[in-house]
Amino acid sequence: LITTKDVAEATLQVKVYRVDDFELFVRSKSEADSPAHCFSPLQDVIVSCVEHDSWQENGTGEGEMHLMKSGLLVVSQTRGVHRKIVELLVDLRKVKAEIEADGGGSGGHGF
Repeated sequence: LITTKDVAEATLQVKVYRVDDFELFVRSKSEADSPAHCFSPLQDVIVSCVEHDSWQENGTGEGEMHLMKSGLLVVSQTRGVHRKIVELLVDLRKVKAEIEADGGGSGGHGF
């Protein structure tokens, strides 16, 4: 498929991230009992810190994110946003490792 760089960057791609090393399945977005309304702290961080206006959750974009009980995060987003998600996950894991190495355990950080 031949396309322009701009079109390629704007096209949504689905990627799966392994996130079972983070705290998952904490209800924070809705009081509804449906698992579809469960939003983890990690999802909150991604939606608020990575291209805030690109998420359907915020009512402004097309990007979607779904957390599976197996600790997999399924994300439909642009290439640029996926790059930023990877960077954020790398940074979070570095800080988490530093905290654990210092003997701080979770230290109240929710990791």
